[in-house]
Amino acid sequence: CKTRLQPGKNLNPNRQPTSNCQKVIYPPKVSAPLSIFALAVFIIYNIINYMNRKILLIDDVVSILTVFSYSLKQAGYDVYTADNCTDGYKLVTEILPDLIIIDNKMPTGISGWETTKTIKSNPITRHIPIVGFTAYTGKNEIANGMRSGLDEIVLKPVYIDELLTVIRKYVR
Repeated sequence: CKTRLQPGKNLNPNRQPTSNCQKVIYPPKVSAPLSIFALAVFIIYNIINYMNRKILLIDDVVSILTVFSYSLKQAGYDVYTADNCTDGYKLVTEILPDLIIIDNKMPTGISGWETTKTIKSNPITRHIPIVGFTAYTGKNEIANGMRSGLDEIVLKPVYIDELLTVIRKYVR
C-alpha cells in the first residue's frame, strides 16, 4: 500500500483507504494568520535563547584578558574586560553580565574576593554567577574565595576548553 498526502482537507483518522489500497492522510487546515504567528513566536524564541551572552573578565594580566577575550568571542559570547576591580565593578553595574570571571590578586586597589562580596551584597547584581580565577592554590585562598560568594574557582593555568566547560554550566 502507498501513502499519499492530500493537502487542504481536514484530518479524518476514521477514513478508510481507497479501493486501490492507498492510505490517504489529510493534514489539518491551518489559517495563514496562525502560521505567521507561529513563525513569529519561533523567531522570537530563538533570538531570546541564542543571543550572545555577556561575560565580564577581570584580571590584571593583559595577555590573559586578550587571549581569553578573543577565544570567548569566537565561541559566541559578548566579552567585556577590566584590568582592575574598581573598573570591573563599574562594568558590572552598567552591563549586568551573565557571568563574571575574576582574578583575586590585583597589584592595586581591592582584591577580586572583596569585589565579589560587594557584587553579592548588591540586590541588583547578587544573582550574577562569579567564577574565581586564580593561580594561588592554598586552602585559605580557596576557602576565602568561596566565603566571599564565588560560585566556583578555576585554577590557573587553564585551557580555553576547560574554561568554556565551566562557563557553560552558568551561561546557557
